[in-house]
Amino acid sequence: MKRTLSALAIAAMVAACSSTPSPETQTASASAAAVATGTVITNDSDFRDVVIEKELVNSALTVRFTPGNELIGQRANGEAINGTWLWEEGLFCRTIGEDRNCQVIRVSGNTISFIS
Repeated sequence: MKRTLSALAIAAMVAACSSTPSPETQTASASAAAVATGTVITNDSDFRDVVIEKELVNSALTVRFTPGNELIGQRANGEAINGTWLWEEGLFCRTIGEDRNCQVIRVSGNTISFIS
């Protein structure tokens, strides 16, 4: 059975890999305020409970986080997304290529937001 989560702001997580912000990134950033009433995840254990081995999907990309701290996915244009992730001082930190970014994670219902 395939498990998925709707991810309004997941585009913000990988947007820093491109030099020009995509329209999805701008929408995702604006949408972060819409889920401000959700629960902030501040540790590895809670993050794993919410997202490990689930597909996070929006119009810009699909991504999955593995138990081995890998981030694997694909952009809507077919470009592969490969990286790593970890928790550092209460923040989710991910590295894709040369880019490293730490973010606040907020969950509200079936929506998870990655907020830079």
